[in-house]
Amino acid sequence: MNWNSRTSSKRTPWAFSRQMVSVNEVFGRGLHRRMFGDVRRWAGTHRTSDKNLGVECAQIHPRLFEAFDQIAHKTFPPDEIAVRFHHTLV
Repeated sequence: MNWNSRTSSKRTPWAFSRQMVSVNEVFGRGLHRRMFGDVRRWAGTHRTSDKNLGVECAQIHPRLFEAFDQIAHKTFPPDEIAVRFHHTLV
């Protein structure tokens, strides 16, 4: 069993047992911590330095709020929101 399968199988019951909640920064950090906390000590925190991947660290906060706004206002269908969310924040 690979890493993805192990972490996914641990997280799926939690994700689907949740009641509808506001998708906001606190929820996002908690979700990130649950998804990657076993393998990354920085899981659930914002990056403070620029990397060769993703947006500049100064853009994380604005992009995050833009993505949450799209979710809250159902700007796009759920599958497109998921793709845009991932693309925006990687």
